[in-house]
Amino acid sequence: MIGLSGSIQFVTSTMERLSVRAHASVNKILSSGDPVRRARHENDAGAISLAAKLSFDSAAKRNSISSFQNAISFMQLQESALNQAERIYQEMISLASLASDPSANQENRHLLGQQFESLRQQSLDLNQSTFNDNYLFDELAASTDYTVDFASGLTNDTPATISGSPNVWEVTKDVLYNTGKMTIDVNSGTAGDRYMLKQDDLVIFDSGSWDTAGNAKTYDYDRFEIEYGPDKETTFKFIAQSDGNSSSVDLDGADGIKGTADDGVLPSDSTFDNKSYYLNNLGLTDDGTSSGVANSSDVQYTNQGQVSTAKSNPDTTNLTLRIESNTLFQIGAEFTKPTADDILVGNASHMQVAMKPLGLGLLLSQDSGNPPLSIATAPEAVKALESITKEIEGVAEQLGTLRSNFTKVELAMEGVQKQLASQENAMSIISDEGLAEELTQLSRDRILRSQSAAIMTQAISVNEGIVDLIL
Repeated sequence: MIGLSGSIQFVTSTMERLSVRAHASVNKILSSGDPVRRARHENDAGAISLAAKLSFDSAAKRNSISSFQNAISFMQLQESALNQAERIYQEMISLASLASDPSANQENRHLLGQQFESLRQQSLDLNQSTFNDNYLFDELAASTDYTVDFASGLTNDTPATISGSPNVWEVTKDVLYNTGKMTIDVNSGTAGDRYMLKQDDLVIFDSGSWDTAGNAKTYDYDRFEIEYGPDKETTFKFIAQSDGNSSSVDLDGADGIKGTADDGVLPSDSTFDNKSYYLNNLGLTDDGTSSGVANSSDVQYTNQGQVSTAKSNPDTTNLTLRIESNTLFQIGAEFTKPTADDILVGNASHMQVAMKPLGLGLLLSQDSGNPPLSIATAPEAVKALESITKEIEGVAEQLGTLRSNFTKVELAMEGVQKQLASQENAMSIISDEGLAEELTQLSRDRILRSQSAAIMTQAISVNEGIVDLIL
């Protein structure tokens, strides 16, 4: 009885062991398509780490490919919009050509003007087109630039905006963008003047009372480069200038207008006459260079010494230059739009592509104040013809940039697709390794379990028969 009972126990243990091994084989077979699960069943820490890395890397590559595909759709819409813009410009040229005829009567000119303005609005609407909540075009990337001149003719001889102590001069311009860089060259003399940039009532740059050597017509100018825009702090760079000496120079000339024949020219000079003044105003120590600040000329300050800045208002494109002075001053000021940021596509670790942004022109005149293009008069129609011809040239330039973007994205996507195919092939080898062996082992274990079950049944029957005889 004891021997028979032990045999039954042995068969039971064998069946349990075969069941556990069969269960493990089934799990390995089921995980054959997943290298991470496969490695876990093998209890191989190194294989788990490698498989997880490969799986994560493959997912990142698929995301990059998806981004590239979206970028191609984005560029296809850009191409369609650019072609549509060119057709609009061609129609506007036809209308402007008709309106440039001095003999055109007022009624016809009015009808032509209405059609022209309707087309202009269609072009501006194209500029606001979106794809997946992203604008197709960036105004900063347009081929047409508009000149914004702040300080031409602005001197202490210009009638003050507000008379008092101090006198105040203000010049306000629509700079067309809510971001940009303003370069200001100032010469105050020892009395000191205050220079400010404002957006309506918001002061975004304030020099404090800024003094220089001599008077406003002698010695050096100091330069501020102020940058501002949405979602960033307003900053300024200070760049010391050395040209100028004790000779009196009126940069605007007798007519008070820069860019004309009587403009004064600063004498070339290597001495930084304002050095002690600007070091004091900025609260800086001499860095040992000839200017005393050469090592910090690329530093972007928010507040330094008596100079302060404030974050700009993204909802306005107006900019005001304000000067407060009781004596002489000379100033030069120039606004420039910033370079549009590249559009990054794909994962940084898998052939990320920097696409150049595209832009359509604003269809504005280059006249003072940049009014909208118009064909209301024959002279305006002639100017409109010139401007729109340049816009058509700009479309050709934008299409060239677009073709370059297409090429970069397509090459990058092809490269990542090849990498992904190679990587997934390696993962497949890892996943399927030993699969045939596991299937064979599973079949063998199932046969042994069936045989053990039959033996168990016979043993139990024999055991029951012996018990019946004894009883």
